[in-house]
Amino acid sequence: MLFRSLRAEAGPEGRGLVISKFSAAALSKTGERAYIGVTFFTRITRFRSRIVVWNRASGTVERVLPFDVAGEITGIAVSPDETIVLIGLKERTGDDLSAPIQYSAEARNVNGTLLWQETQKPQGTFGRSIEALAISPDSSMALIGNLFTAQLVDLRERRVRREFAGHRKVVTAVGFSPDGKLAASGSADGAVIVWDINAGRQAISLFAHSGSTSTITFTRDMKFLASASDD
Repeated sequence: MLFRSLRAEAGPEGRGLVISKFSAAALSKTGERAYIGVTFFTRITRFRSRIVVWNRASGTVERVLPFDVAGEITGIAVSPDETIVLIGLKERTGDDLSAPIQYSAEARNVNGTLLWQETQKPQGTFGRSIEALAISPDSSMALIGNLFTAQLVDLRERRVRREFAGHRKVVTAVGFSPDGKLAASGSADGAVIVWDINAGRQAISLFAHSGSTSTITFTRDMKFLASASDD
């Protein structure tokens, strides 16, 4: 079913489509749907990716989002109202295996409209696969794990609003509080930092783990912050 859906969406190229991997996934807020990044190539293109929406109850493809992107999807976040997807990407800049890999992040409406995009600068904005992604409860902001910072993007104004700096190693997990007033970031340095978004400063800093933080989330009542790690 999944392969047939992708081939149909690919149009005339569909008969030459080869699935390479399922590269990233995220659940909707309700847990009813999974948004899955699928990387593929055809006889006449390099690697490209699509996002497949999988209905968990029926076990079927609900839809394939009507856009494809160059390269491999490394991370996905979905807005609570499921109108926006935030994705991390990596793409080799040439056909040669020695060609540099370019990292980028972008936000799109589920109809394919590009809301915001940033590609690695020559000196390296990201410098690694972008996997730590989150969208605020009101779908107005995005949080992106960077090398040593968490980047806050205003999706309505389509610009970077703040850079939260305080980690000694790469940021590996991010999240928003239920009221959207706080952001949290976890890092490969084991630290978890809570940020006051409006003030643009640290609210709490904890060395919670001896290993890299893999995920982070606030409880609904905001009394607790839960994180997981490789330690």
